Parts: sequence; C-alpha cells; structure tokens
Amino acid sequence: MSVTDKRHIKDTLAKTLFLVLPTMLVCYFILWNAAQFYAVLMEQQYLQHTLFLEMGILVAVLFYSFRFRFVSTFIVLLLFLYFIYIAMDHTVFGSVDMFFVTVQFMIFALLFSFGWLLGWGFSRKRYFPLIAAGIFFLVSVLMIVRQADLSVRSLLLAFVPVLLYTIYIIYAVQVIYNHKDLSQPYWGHLLRRLGLFLVLSSLLLTGIIWYFEDDLRKAVEEVSAGGKAGANSMLQRNKDGSVSMKDRNQLSGNQSRGKQLLFVAHIKNFFPGTDDVPNPLYLTAFYYSRFDNETETFERDKKIPRNDLFLPNPGSIPLYFTKTDSTVLEDALQEKQKKVVEIEVYKTQLSPSEFVAPSVSFFVQPIGIDPDNQQEYHSAYRAKSYVSELNSAYFVYNAPDNLQLQQFQNMRFDLLRQVTDYSAVPLPVMQYYTQFPTNTKYEPIAALARKITAGKTTAIDKIIAIRDYFLSKDENGKPLFQYSDNPGIPDIPSASKLNYFLFENRKGYCAYYAGATLFMLRALGIPSRITVGFMTVDRSGNNNKGWYWYYSDQAHAWVQVYFPGYGWLDFDTTIGNDDARDSPQPDGTPPTPQGNALLAADGMITQVDPNKKTVQLKTRNVVFKDKPYQQQNPVVLTIDISHAKIRKDSATVDITSVKVNDSATAISYAEALKPVTVSGDMAQLVAALPVQIPADELRLKTKQDDHTVQTTSGDAADNSWTRQQILLLIAGIILLLGLAFIFLPLWYTLYLNLRRKWSKTVPERAYWDDRYMQFYWYQHKQFQGDRTLWQFAQDIDQRYQVGYASFVQLYLKLKYGSGVLNETEQQQLRAYRPSFKRRITKAMPQTFMQRVKVWLNPLRTIGFWQHRRSV
Repeated sequence: MSVTDKRHIKDTLAKTLFLVLPTMLVCYFILWNAAQFYAVLMEQQYLQHTLFLEMGILVAVLFYSFRFRFVSTFIVLLLFLYFIYIAMDHTVFGSVDMFFVTVQFMIFALLFSFGWLLGWGFSRKRYFPLIAAGIFFLVSVLMIVRQADLSVRSLLLAFVPVLLYTIYIIYAVQVIYNHKDLSQPYWGHLLRRLGLFLVLSSLLLTGIIWYFEDDLRKAVEEVSAGGKAGANSMLQRNKDGSVSMKDRNQLSGNQSRGKQLLFVAHIKNFFPGTDDVPNPLYLTAFYYSRFDNETETFERDKKIPRNDLFLPNPGSIPLYFTKTDSTVLEDALQEKQKKVVEIEVYKTQLSPSEFVAPSVSFFVQPIGIDPDNQQEYHSAYRAKSYVSELNSAYFVYNAPDNLQLQQFQNMRFDLLRQVTDYSAVPLPVMQYYTQFPTNTKYEPIAALARKITAGKTTAIDKIIAIRDYFLSKDENGKPLFQYSDNPGIPDIPSASKLNYFLFENRKGYCAYYAGATLFMLRALGIPSRITVGFMTVDRSGNNNKGWYWYYSDQAHAWVQVYFPGYGWLDFDTTIGNDDARDSPQPDGTPPTPQGNALLAADGMITQVDPNKKTVQLKTRNVVFKDKPYQQQNPVVLTIDISHAKIRKDSATVDITSVKVNDSATAISYAEALKPVTVSGDMAQLVAALPVQIPADELRLKTKQDDHTVQTTSGDAADNSWTRQQILLLIAGIILLLGLAFIFLPLWYTLYLNLRRKWSKTVPERAYWDDRYMQFYWYQHKQFQGDRTLWQFAQDIDQRYQVGYASFVQLYLKLKYGSGVLNETEQQQLRAYRPSFKRRITKAMPQTFMQRVKVWLNPLRTIGFWQHRRSV
C-alpha cells in the first residue's frame, strides 16, 4: 500500500471518528428531543429512525472513500429507492399492514438519503460540517421557539448539547484539515487537543449557565406563565392541574381565555335597606404595585408601605381552625363607612393554596364540604373582610335599566367629591403609589391624562373623566376603544405597548385598561394601584341571591384608588368585556353549607387499631364549638373512626392508609358532643369529652409547600423576560463565544507575554521570546515550512532586514550550545525583543484593516499550534 493510500485511509478514519460519530450522536439527540416535545415521530420510533439516518451516513462515508462522484451516484440512489417504493405501493397483499410498510419504507428512504448526503459532505467537503452544524443549531432554536411548555430543563436540554457540538465541529474541522502530518503520534495529539477543547468548552458553558441561572429561570417562568403569546395573562396551570393567579403580568399581543369553572362563592353583602338586592364585590388576590419599564411588566412587591394585604394559605390550615391578621386593618379601622362582610368560597379547579376575598380581608377558616358536593368541590373556606360601603362591582358601570343602582352610584360620587385634601396621607405612601416611570416614552400618557381631565378639580371627577374617555366615540359615532384579547403589538419592537394601545390601535384586554388608567392617575398625582383577582358578575336573577360563579375568563385586573378617610376603592375601566360577564353555561345549584363542626382536633397519629377502628391523636390544638383551645403540653385523644370518612388529598381511603406519625385533622359533628360544656382551659375540655370521640371525617395531610409569593425588589425585579429575550440571551452567549474565538490571536499573544514575564531564567525568557516571534511571523503569513529555524531567520532578514537572524543565533547557541552567554550576548538577547515590533512595523507598514485581518484570524493561530506540534 502506497504512502498516499495510507494517508487517505487515516484521513477518512479521522473524519469518521472525530466528525461523523459526533454528528450521528447529535442526530439521535435531535430526533429524540423532537419525539419528546412534539410527538412528530410515531410512538417511540426515534431510535429506529436514527438508525436509518446513521446507516445512510456510514454507508456514504465508506462509499465515497473510494473517490466516487457524488451527483451521478446520488441520483442513482434516489431512483433506486423511488422504484422500490412504487413497486411496494402497487403490490396488493390484501392486508392493511402493507400501507404501514410503505409508509415506513418512505421514512427510511428519506432519512437514509439525508444521511447519505451528510456522509458525502463530511467525507469530501471541508466546510460542509460547518454548514451541517449550523442547520442542526437552527433546528434546535426552532424547537425551543415552538415548545408549548418551556422549562429551564427543556431549554438547556434542547440547546446546550447542539451548541457544544457546533463549537466542537468548528474547532475539529480546522484541527483535522490543517494537520498535514498523519503519522502515528498524530492520533494522540488529536485526542488531547479535541478532548481538552471539549472539557474547556463544557466548563465555559457550565459557568455561563450557572452565572445566568436566575435570569434563565425567571425568563422561562415568564414565558411559560405569562409572557407567552396565547396564554391567559392572569392565570397559570400548576403541576397538580389546579389553577393559580400569576405573580406578574406582562403586556402581550394576545391571550387566551378559558371557560372552566374555578370556584363558587357566597358573598353576604346586599344594598343598604334591602335584604334581596345583592351588592357583588370584586374578589382580590393581591396587588401589582411595581412596573418594569423595559419589559412593561406589572409585578408584586411585598415591601409595600403600610401593607394591607392578607395572604394566607388555606390549604395549610387545619379544617375549622382559623387564621387572623389584624395588622392589615391598621388603616381601615380609622376609615369611614366600613363594615364586615363574610364570604364562603368552594373551589373546583382553583388551587387549595389560593386565597381570594373582598378587600380588605383579615380572617380565614377552612370549612368542610357536604358529602353530596365533595365530587365537585375539593376544598372550601370562610373569610371575613372589612370593606367599604362605597365599594361595589357596579362602582363604575351601572345596569342601564336599574334606577336604584344608578342612584346608589351617584350618591357615592357626590360623597367622594368632598375628598380634596391628600395632605394627611403619609409621604412614603403618597410617593410610593404615585410613582411614574422616568422613561420619556411614557410622557405622552401623562399629557393625555392632563388633557382629558382638564377643568376637573376632584380626584373622583378625574377618574370619571378617564372612564368616559374609554367610553367615548369617534367622529363616525363608533366606540373609540374596544375590548380585544388579541390587541397585537407595535411594529417597532422597542415601542411601548401602552402607548400603542392608547394612541394607535385602541384595543386591549383588562391589563391594558388597568395599566393605562394607573399611569394616567399617577401622572395626575392620585395614589393608585392595580388589583388582581376576579370580576364578580351577578347572574342569580331571583334565585340563589348572593351566590356567584367564577370562571377562568373572569380572572381580572382593575384599579384601586385611595381616598383619604375612605381607603382603597375599586374602579374597573375595562370596557366591552361581555364574554366574561356571560357564563358559558347556566350557573348550577350552589353547594349545601355543611355547618360548623362541633370539634376539630389537629395533630399527629400515634396509634392505629384497625380492629377497633380507632386512632390516637396527639394534639396541642383543638377547636370546640368555634372556640380554639391550646396548650403547650400535647394531649392524646382517642378518635373513633368507625363511621368516619377518611380522606387523603381529594381521595377517599380506608383505615389501612392511616399510618403512625401521619399528620391528621379529626372532624366531628356528633350529637354526643352537643351536651358537653366547658368554661375552662383545654385540660377541662379533654376531661369533659367522651373517652372515645366519634369522628365524621379524618383528614390525612400530605406535605405541601406553602403558596409562597415570588416577589422581587430592587434591581432583581427587572429580570422579567419574554421569549424574544430568551433568544436574545442565547444569541448573546453565542456572540460572546464567537468573539472569544475571533480574538484568539490576541488571547494567545497575551498568554505568551505573561509567560515571558513570569520566566525567571535567561533560557526561559529566550524560549518564550522565540515562541512569540515565530507566532508573530506566522500570523503575517511568513511560514517556516521545512526550513530550519536558522534558515528561516536568514530568509526573513534578507527580505525585511530586521536583524532576526542575530537573535536566532544567540537563542540557538543558548539552546544547543554551551547554554551560557556572556554579558554582552545576554544584553543583546534582552534588547532585541522590545525593539522587535518596532522593526517589523517599519519593515512591513500596514493599514488598520490589514492589521485587523492579521490579528483577528483565529484559524491561522490554530495552524501555528499545529505547526509547532509537527516541529
């Protein structure tokens, strides 16, 4: 076998091992990833399809190693596969299975042909691997963009391996094609180079991902939970299938609204002087009091001044136990025309941890559900709120045919016109709730607010003017503004969506109306905030008065305005949202209230007796006839569960599911407890109770995380990203890696200078001086080739007269001679390096662009490394 043939075989083998095999792995990864997220492959056949593709790659690499022409052979292959397919398609076997066989062969033919194309390109074309890597990278980016349920794991899984492969291919192609010596030591060199490169690249990517971990997580949460086009702007679906309110809301071009029933509520609130005219109240979840100027995202802030938000987790409170927070009423108790309103909430799909109630709530008590309703409702609670008598779901919009509601609204407007002095409001509160973005792009909103409220002197009249502006008509008599779930986005990506809503398309959903109203009010110095919760619509007619059904499309955002002496009052300026006011189906029969339990004991199971059907419950907390009892030392109660329903989560289980050390709550409505009276502490209560307490329900608890509020403050609140920003982050990472690669000659120059600086002996300094100069010549396309260093230096001096041969002579004497230079020679050796660049610049004058081409040529730097290795 000739030297040329041996070299060709080694060349082909190197390409197969270091280019083709990684490509085959990436093809498998992409097909597997596509099957995971898009189900584009039948069931789990991605492995089979990968084999089809990789078979084509390997056969083509082997075939074209014999130097066959591509075009003619590829056409023959396509015709051959086509004729086989036609023959199979016209073959009648009398079985439907033949159809699936032909489909499978078609898939095989397509994948095998594509693999054949890849195999030819990798074996014959130097830059084809770079094109293929770019295609694989674009496919991965498209998979990220089109994923319906994006997570940090899926983002990294779909992107990082292909990015690493792309970087590796760029480097590996240059290493393989630039290395001219395919002798045996080459393999060890190649393995070390590529292995080290993979390790360093992996470490670099890992560091970047670690550094941007929080940003990535927030970005993905934003895309998956709020920024994603087509998602409900207020709600998010949890892993357990339940629904929760979102902690932030980013204005988007469109949203979807479902019609699922989330919960049913009874609000015990009627118009003054009546017992049968319901006065519905909007239900508050929390407030958006911060705004991210860059992403136009409304956010929560737990560090609000004089916090009046009660946010318990009803799912973590034992049944019939209570939680109260009177600190939220610090301001409300000093305000006029307030009253306590009770509400009962029965949840269907709303998360057990979610809490909604009229503002300002201060009390919650999880309650039981009647057995007849437990299939429909999974949890319930009772809440109390200290509400303003001026608050109502009808506060802005009247029922046009209801004179009583119109009169009630006008009466409240007249009352609020008396509020003209905000000087008593604490300065921190006033400043916080009148913050207006300093970005000049929002100044047109402030100008619009001043224009439409010109001549209005009171806060309420300015609010009414803003409401009337949204209700106004254009010169053709058509409504100026419209409700739309698909308002679109500005043509200019950096343009403000709020400005686009107010001044151009005038279409939007509740977040747009609430956001625009908030900005206009704050521009006028009126303290305001966005409230998130549920719109309450009275569809009861003459039946079930006070009962309200809440569907997912009633998730809502509106504005609350602060009036000194009266507190925060609701204003809903969203217009034309008729779909949310109309239910998708007739409201059903409300759940039957079960009534309060006589006894509820919360604690830990210490003993289970399946024969007697009793458990022993160690507890420190008992509620008896609505009165809580507590003591530091636990007591043990024997609970008779022979007639009790045992529930775990929403499922009914038997006594075998009750284990020692389980947390549990025992509930009893038993008639035997009614005669029991207690006037003392918990010890007297235990003594008065029966030895075996009959229970109607035993609730076993599972470990649940509390519904924590993911809020941010300071600079951290500015990390709410969209899908577009995720792609920009990815592009930024790629750009940084690309720049690092482009500047490789400069990094290497810095490395050589540092190594010389750190050298402590004359031979070491001379070695790094020589390495630096050889690298300098190589970047200027002055290659040593097969010449010795002395011959190369003499040729350089003949061409440029830079005295390079004198330095090389001293260096070679130091390296191969006695190793000792006299003082004069050492001085000459030290003096040459500082003057080297000056001599080169004089001998080879260059323009700025010529210098850029020399020092931003990383491939030549890689070539120099290969040259040094061969030498």
